[in-house]
Amino acid sequence: MKPKVEAGISFVKAGGEKTIITALNKAVEALEGKAGTIIIA
Repeated sequence: MKPKVEAGISFVKAGGEKTIITALNKAVEALEGKAGTIIIA
Protein backbone atom coordinates (compact mmCIF):
# COMPACT_ATOMS: atom_id res chain seq x y z
CA MET A 1 0.00 0.00 0.00
CA LYS A 2 2.87 2.40 0.77
CA PRO A 3 3.96 2.77 -2.90
CA LYS A 4 0.38 3.57 -3.92
CA VAL A 5 0.03 6.24 -1.23
CA GLU A 6 3.39 7.76 -2.11
CA ALA A 7 2.42 7.89 -5.79
CA GLY A 8 -0.93 9.47 -4.89
CA ILE A 9 0.75 12.13 -2.79
CA SER A 10 3.21 12.89 -5.60
CA PHE A 11 0.33 13.21 -8.06
CA VAL A 12 -1.54 15.70 -5.86
CA LYS A 13 1.63 17.69 -5.14
CA ALA A 14 2.25 17.94 -8.89
CA GLY A 15 -1.13 19.60 -9.42
CA GLY A 16 -3.62 16.75 -9.50
CA GLU A 17 -6.98 17.45 -7.86
CA LYS A 18 -7.22 14.20 -5.93
CA THR A 19 -6.14 10.58 -5.85
CA ILE A 20 -8.40 7.64 -5.05
CA ILE A 21 -6.88 4.28 -4.13
CA THR A 22 -9.36 1.40 -4.11
CA ALA A 23 -10.19 -2.01 -5.52
CA LEU A 24 -11.71 -1.97 -8.98
CA ASN A 25 -14.94 -3.52 -7.73
CA LYS A 26 -15.33 -0.54 -5.35
CA ALA A 27 -14.73 2.15 -8.01
CA VAL A 28 -18.28 3.53 -8.03
CA GLU A 29 -18.39 3.73 -4.24
CA ALA A 30 -14.95 5.39 -4.21
CA LEU A 31 -16.05 8.05 -6.68
CA GLU A 32 -19.01 8.74 -4.39
CA GLY A 33 -16.62 9.12 -1.45
CA LYS A 34 -17.88 5.97 0.28
CA ALA A 35 -14.87 3.66 -0.17
CA GLY A 36 -11.14 3.68 -0.64
CA THR A 37 -8.34 6.01 0.36
CA ILE A 38 -8.75 9.56 -0.92
CA ILE A 39 -5.86 12.02 -1.01
CA ILE A 40 -6.71 15.66 -1.72
CA ALA A 41 -4.70 18.89 -1.84
